[in-house]
Amino acid sequence: MPSAEDRYPEFFAISGMVIEKLIQWIDQGAIPTPETFVGTVKLRCLLRSWNLYKAINLLLKADLWEDAAIVCRAMFELLINLEEVLRDDRHAEARADEYLRFQILTEYVHRAKRTEYNIDTGRLPEADADQIAKLDEVMRRTFPEFVEKPKKKGRPRWRRSWSGMQIAQLAQRSRNPLRSTEYDVMYRWFCEFAHSAPLAVMDGADLAAFKVGDDIVWPRKDLKAIERRQRDNLLEVLSMATGWLLQILSLVESVIPSYDPQWTHEVTDRVLKLHLVDMPPPRLELPSE
Repeated sequence: MPSAEDRYPEFFAISGMVIEKLIQWIDQGAIPTPETFVGTVKLRCLLRSWNLYKAINLLLKADLWEDAAIVCRAMFELLINLEEVLRDDRHAEARADEYLRFQILTEYVHRAKRTEYNIDTGRLPEADADQIAKLDEVMRRTFPEFVEKPKKKGRPRWRRSWSGMQIAQLAQRSRNPLRSTEYDVMYRWFCEFAHSAPLAVMDGADLAAFKVGDDIVWPRKDLKAIERRQRDNLLEVLSMATGWLLQILSLVESVIPSYDPQWTHEVTDRVLKLHLVDMPPPRLELPSE
């Protein structure tokens, strides 16, 4: 069977267009070093989204849309967390600081848990546990805002996210009215693959038998139907990944000197045309009298 890129060149013409532009903007562009917390978060989110999109494109070319969906899920999480940081201009710098501080805490918590694991598995001496206890106290004093339930004794219990909210809550708080629907329809579907649920294991295998009364039913293979489903799923993941990336770009445009909103409009139009939908013309703001 020909590769996905050969079967659907119109799909990968769009991802190629996006990748070529981001090479110009990021790899070849002169992006200045940010001088604020907000600028730092924007730049890091830009680079993260760029890497995610490249990974999604490679997986889709290999016909691995299920695995691309897992990476696409991360793109959604990146977008709604960035929206939360920038939610209110008056507090954006403080929120960005909180976001960056949580990153430092997360690195420490991981190192502490890894040390505990190494002690439990005999890779490190038990004496190293004393050092963890001392660091716990330092981190408790350094990051009090992230201690979920302060305790006088025992290990601190840390907040699980920088914002204190889950993905569903961030989606509900988003100013984009579609975000909750995207969470419920697309994100939760992608989670099935991220968590290796039965859907992820059996999807596309065409071996999923089920019982009707006392009989076991084996669905017939329909190669045309399988290919249609493969095409639809490839397009779905590509569309969502591209759309979410473009929205991230619009949020971080201040750190991209050569950002062009007209280009994002053109890409969106091409994606919609793959779904046989024409993009409505942009609204014209009439001057007030």
